[in-house]
Amino acid sequence: MGMRMMAIADLNNDKYNDLVTINNEGDKVVVYYFDPITLTYGKEANFDLPVGWFADSVVPMRQERAL
Repeated sequence: MGMRMMAIADLNNDKYNDLVTINNEGDKVVVYYFDPITLTYGKEANFDLPVGWFADSVVPMRQERAL
């Protein structure tokens, strides 16, 4: 099972860019969080998409809070 890199963004608000990948089938998204102590991408979060859904691209966006 291969993975495709889809995005680089700070997803956990720690001021370091994280990596977002999807598998070749597009039904699993994996986020690799950057560890500034070891300078590696270690801890990961896996998301299986619901049956019938697939990811073709990932666009991280900042959510603005309402005033």
